[in-house]
Amino acid sequence: MRASSTIGFALVVCALVGTAPPPKAPQVFPVKLDRVEDGDTVWVRVKLRLANIDTPEFAHASFGRVWGEQPFAREAKEALEKKLAAGDVAIRIVGYDGKDKRPVAEIFSGTTNLNRWLVRQGYAWEYTSFSHDAALAELQAEAKRNGRGLWGAKHPIEPEEWRRGSHHQGEAKGRPPNRSCRR
Repeated sequence: MRASSTIGFALVVCALVGTAPPPKAPQVFPVKLDRVEDGDTVWVRVKLRLANIDTPEFAHASFGRVWGEQPFAREAKEALEKKLAAGDVAIRIVGYDGKDKRPVAEIFSGTTNLNRWLVRQGYAWEYTSFSHDAALAELQAEAKRNGRGLWGAKHPIEPEEWRRGSHHQGEAKGRPPNRSCRR
């Protein structure tokens, strides 16, 4: 029996028995890219957060203060824009952001998973607080070993630390920031 016939038969049986088929894995579907906001946020009719990764931050306000732009923020955004311009864009929704309730997704250009590509090229960190992608730790270690992208900087600071503002402590005295990325 062919695969399509088997699936069709299973659906008919499920309908007759009154049970639903098993849940499907998240599907990849094509989208029209509206714009790239930063290295880990894009707009495709709605704002999407890229899953499992965190990229350097643009200037922003938080906790009543305005923080400057994090080194390598522009490079990460431009790299993502360039890769997305090079092929068909598709996404796989993997969940929703707990804070803003926006979709969290993997994004693809052709067959390339750009979430992983950004980490491998040193444009992003694995967002270990939320990551569910076992391959990212090795891709990040590879980028770090080879000094790719932000890993070529003397003291790369994770965006999560940057958002907390700890990058300002110690810099006036010529000391490195409190915590550089040790992963």
